[in-house]
Amino acid sequence: MKKNTLTLIFIFFLLNLHAATFFWTGNIDTNWSKAGNWSDPFGSGVPGANDFVVIPSAASTNNVIPMLEDGDIVVIEGLLLENGGNLVIREGARLTIRRDDFPTPAVGSGIQDNVCIELAGANSMLDNFGTLVINAVAMRDGSELIGILNRGRIRNS
Repeated sequence: MKKNTLTLIFIFFLLNLHAATFFWTGNIDTNWSKAGNWSDPFGSGVPGANDFVVIPSAASTNNVIPMLEDGDIVVIEGLLLENGGNLVIREGARLTIRRDDFPTPAVGSGIQDNVCIELAGANSMLDNFGTLVINAVAMRDGSELIGILNRGRIRNS
């Protein structure tokens, strides 16, 4: 019995360390912190510190744009705003991108290995009225790590 319990605890621990790629759906509303607004392979809720986030074009989510509201403190591993994707960080909210080269983004996520935040097209927009922290460090293989790859627009108020 003790061995089974330890095995279950170990498996639970490994699952919590596993990074996922979360896709914004906006199925409920604009609230970043509601699990029903996200799609991920584990059905685990909202993105966490080891997870990558992909925000598709606003048109594909019926113009439901994710927002971090006053008091929200969010830490993620990486962020891709696809062409037409938008993210709003309201005053009093904080988004930290850790991007410390662990783990590698999921295959097919569209996230590049060496980018913290990518705005993928001219219609991508990041509105920052709060705090945006990018903790970019050198890649393990010595290649350059890009903090923001901007092909869109960033408004920092």
